[in-house]
Amino acid sequence: MTRASTLQIILADQNKRIYLLLSFMTAFFLFHLLVKPFQLSHYSDYDFIRVTISYNVIALLSIYIGLIAIPKYLPSIFNDVVNSTFNRIAYLIFLLISIGLGIFIFKIVFGYYDFTLARVGTGISALLVFSTFIGLAAYTVDTKLSRTQIKEYSELTYWRLQKIKNPMLPNGHYEEFYTKPFGLNTIDFANKKVLDIGCGPRGSLEWVPSSTVAVGLDPLAKEYLSLNSGTKNLQMDLIEGYCEAIPFEDNSFDIVTSFNSIDHVEDIQQSANEIQRVLKPGGLLLLICDVNRKATLTEPHSLSINSIKGNFSQLTLKEEKLLDASIKFKIYANIRADKLLEDLSEEGILIAKFKKIVG
Repeated sequence: MTRASTLQIILADQNKRIYLLLSFMTAFFLFHLLVKPFQLSHYSDYDFIRVTISYNVIALLSIYIGLIAIPKYLPSIFNDVVNSTFNRIAYLIFLLISIGLGIFIFKIVFGYYDFTLARVGTGISALLVFSTFIGLAAYTVDTKLSRTQIKEYSELTYWRLQKIKNPMLPNGHYEEFYTKPFGLNTIDFANKKVLDIGCGPRGSLEWVPSSTVAVGLDPLAKEYLSLNSGTKNLQMDLIEGYCEAIPFEDNSFDIVTSFNSIDHVEDIQQSANEIQRVLKPGGLLLLICDVNRKATLTEPHSLSINSIKGNFSQLTLKEEKLLDASIKFKIYANIRADKLLEDLSEEGILIAKFKKIVG
């Protein structure tokens, strides 16, 4: 499965296209406010207002046609744009160049520019430079998920700091949290295939019995193995990958765990679908996550109990507990405190055990 690029996600969603349109217009308007002192040497106040309004109308019209009208009335053509990296970037450049050409024509028609070869050459040169810059910027954004990169860099930085504090990255605390909150014992994991989503570098499943097949899935698996190099050899397998495209066959695991990771993914429903796909009939999903917490750049989903139940609709919720999250940014400390959340609308920590029941 190929992960969608940033531009592809924006272009495929009408609401995001509208936000992009408004962002363009805001930037365009602010630009004209910033250059007003320089423009007044050429224009009177009246002309400046007239020109600025005209520029913004031209920009608004061009972007509206490109981001709203064409997707609505020419969906097959726009679909070809969305599904090709080259087409997406070319389309964006074309929209921005059309604004430049519209402004250039406006200036000539209303006498703000003389129609000379020198002036035309200057305008074309400016458009070429502008389009090259925009093309490179768009290519960078389109080929790399910027938010994902920031999330992964932040996560890796956090663990590097933890490595400095304690080079061994101890993992002795994990057994308690993978068993006790769910009414399980270590023996319940024996002779099972277990997958931990967003496992981190410590070795979250090192405590399981030797008969257990223990696998950790994390986009930073290679970096985590390198981080552990020279200090300890992990017995569990670390596999590089995203939860939206789990690299295992259907019905592969008896137990899937996701602790403080499901709200970090890009596409939560796709991630939930993948977890449900790889879980065996009769298998368990053990889930710990924040709920009712505002979305952030690195945790882009604000989850509720109902939304989580909806995401995992193929599973049966067997047990749930909602804990107080008064100890900020300390999810395991809050679990140890085991204080029930009184106001269900406040931030909390959900502990949930789901089972895959077929038929």
